Amino acid sequence: MSNADNKYRPVMFSFFRKFQNVVLLTIFIIVVSSYGIYFVLQDTSEDKIRKSLFEDQSNKQIDSNKALSEHISSDLELLLTKLEVLSKSALIQNGNYSNFMLIQAMQDLYNNSKSLLGMTDLLFIANDEGIINSSFPSSEMLRESLFFNVDDENDNIINKTTTTNNDINAGESSIVSQDYYKQVSEVKEPLFFSGQSSFSTNNSTSNNNAYRIIISDPIINEESGKFLGMVGLSLSTDDFFKRLGNVYDIKSPYMSVLDANGTHLVHGNVNLVGKNFFDEYAQNFTQHNKDLNNLMRNVIAGKPGSAVYTISGLGERLTTGYPIFLTDTPGAAPAYEVFIITPTSQIYSQIERLLFTERIGTISLLAITTASIMILILFLIRWNKNLEKQISKRTNELVKSNTDLKDITKQLQNTNVSLKTSNKEVKETNEKLELRDKLQREFINIAAHELRTPTQAIMGYVEMALENNWYKDIDSEYGGYITSIERNANRLSYLIDNLLDVARIENSKLELHKEKININDKIKNILLDYSNRFKEEDPPIQFTFSTQKDPIMVYVDRVRIYEVITNLLNNAVHSMKNTTIGKEAGSRGQGIGLIAVSVELSFYDKKSKGTDDNSVDDKSIGPKGIIEEVKASRYVIVSIIDSGSGIEANMFDKLFKKFYSFSGKGVGLGLFISKGIIEAHGGSIDAFNNKVGKGATFTFSLLLMENTD
Repeated sequence: MSNADNKYRPVMFSFFRKFQNVVLLTIFIIVVSSYGIYFVLQDTSEDKIRKSLFEDQSNKQIDSNKALSEHISSDLELLLTKLEVLSKSALIQNGNYSNFMLIQAMQDLYNNSKSLLGMTDLLFIANDEGIINSSFPSSEMLRESLFFNVDDENDNIINKTTTTNNDINAGESSIVSQDYYKQVSEVKEPLFFSGQSSFSTNNSTSNNNAYRIIISDPIINEESGKFLGMVGLSLSTDDFFKRLGNVYDIKSPYMSVLDANGTHLVHGNVNLVGKNFFDEYAQNFTQHNKDLNNLMRNVIAGKPGSAVYTISGLGERLTTGYPIFLTDTPGAAPAYEVFIITPTSQIYSQIERLLFTERIGTISLLAITTASIMILILFLIRWNKNLEKQISKRTNELVKSNTDLKDITKQLQNTNVSLKTSNKEVKETNEKLELRDKLQREFINIAAHELRTPTQAIMGYVEMALENNWYKDIDSEYGGYITSIERNANRLSYLIDNLLDVARIENSKLELHKEKININDKIKNILLDYSNRFKEEDPPIQFTFSTQKDPIMVYVDRVRIYEVITNLLNNAVHSMKNTTIGKEAGSRGQGIGLIAVSVELSFYDKKSKGTDDNSVDDKSIGPKGIIEEVKASRYVIVSIIDSGSGIEANMFDKLFKKFYSFSGKGVGLGLFISKGIIEAHGGSIDAFNNKVGKGATFTFSLLLMENTD
């Protein structure tokens, strides 16, 4: 260094020591001001993020509302299609409404509608004088049928006519109210009504004074055009809508439905059901909120929309609405309107969780920066005290400290850039995954619902053609074509049902109709059917059954459990029929092998898992890898063991994934749906290769009904 530099250093250090407090205060003010400005900018940024995320949630809710509207419209149109098929059938066109085949067709339609949608109260046929000739359920189930008058002012059904039915109610003098009958006979088109009614069974009165939707289709003679009567179907609005989502818990996102006049058909506040939204009672509940009233008017007029508003005692809410159209006529008014109401507190709580994570990262970064600055300040203070004794030494240390500070700042900048890049990549990846899942779910949902209605119509007309032998008047060869159409329509219907099941499982909306059954009897009946089916094939397959005790009672959905067992049996049969051993045995006229089904009882804790190997110890564990401990519920373990080709090692991770075919055929939904059904029952399902011999074992567990011992 030059002598001039050494000359001025004592003056510089003397100046720093004299104004040390001022310098430190200045640094403190600068740091505090910088942090203050930073936090103000951060709050502004977070407000923008909140608004953006809230708008995104609003758009998602509108999309969900639209899908819900289309779902409801599809279901109602499906029911109307079934009524139209019945009203145009030859069984009704001849005017004999007491015909046994017609009664059987009514029963099939009633049961089919109830199976598809989970609810149907009443199916009836009235003649051209308004007298009900036939209805279903029969008198063993139905004591009182209530039909309705329609208020001319608002089209709501307000009066009732009581009838007592015998057997299938054929030929009884049950008179539909004149106003109701008059509208159907004059319009001669399908009509939808809503109103309050009740009916009783022999055991109890259900749905007392419940609101219902009445769907009616006129019976018109196809040759003369004469009005012959009508076919009607009654649905409980409560049962119809609650299967689609939450209705009653108004503290969570819930659904509300109005008819064309603004009358509540279903609402979390049951006191609003049957009341018009613009009546005094409903307006008092919503506190005459202008934003909500404007939204309701727009949706009733056929325009979807949304509104954010506050109701005292309930807080701020986001409400979206979508009209439900039952006709393609341009300019037609919606028949119903469906709304989704979400407390904004739930939306903001999710947003705040995201922002909290961001704040933690930011505060951590600021803490590191602040600590670095504080360390530097303390170092400078200590350095100043010994400055006069070690001027040259401290000068070099100051240069080194400045270099370190630059390195730290550069590292922090690089870290900040890396964090921003990582956050951007994670965000883009999540958006792509969400978009893919959304498109997949929407495709499955839309495809299934759009295909279901035309498929049902095809099946209905094919069944009519086969029952009435229409093709014989043309060419008997067409019988084979019609049978082929029926078979392929059934396959398409089965695929549609599977796609709907996938959508229900993914949205946790799979409904179960549980009842008490003996699982042994269920399995034996299925195996008897399979034994008869495959004993004539070359080579035949042998089925065996064993059980630890009998009976073994479980509380399950009979139809869904049948679906699981037959899916697993079909996989086992296909596995054995496609093995090299099976094909060689078939050519020699020998049996392919054995499919063994066993039922056992076990105690095990589903949370206690082991991963020893791919085998099952019948004394100590239940399904593969689930160690039994006598500290949980009792379970029924059903195992299906085959001697086929087994499962390849690379298949286990994909085995129960959707669209993955274990057999290499089909669309690969069977095992995915089976897994969803078993888990919905509170059980588990697994698969593994047999430890001894060839083949694989599929096993699932169900809760045992304890009162069967």
